[in-house]
Amino acid sequence: MRFRKTAAFAAMLGLFAFGSAYAGDGEGCHKHGDGMKKSDTNNDGKLSYDEFRTSHEQRMEKHFKRMDANSDGFVDAGEKQAARDKAREMFKKHHPQMQEQSDKSAS
Repeated sequence: MRFRKTAAFAAMLGLFAFGSAYAGDGEGCHKHGDGMKKSDTNNDGKLSYDEFRTSHEQRMEKHFKRMDANSDGFVDAGEKQAARDKAREMFKKHHPQMQEQSDKSAS
């Protein structure tokens, strides 16, 4: 039961801070095709539900561990904010033209 709550919380955070899902490990938005290849474990060119689920569970776990800075098995408000800030910085780094447009529209 506790694992399910933790997994659900991690999924929620993953959706909330989607941009930070790959932050810091060199896997960015430009490598989604590689993810398909990695997830297709039987190399039939398509994903089964089990392959899809397994791939996402692994990414959720990796993402949760990255957010859980003190490794206590929980993500507190400070860790959540730090992950969100890191995601914003990574987005700015990889999409400077979108940041410029956002800055112009805000002024």
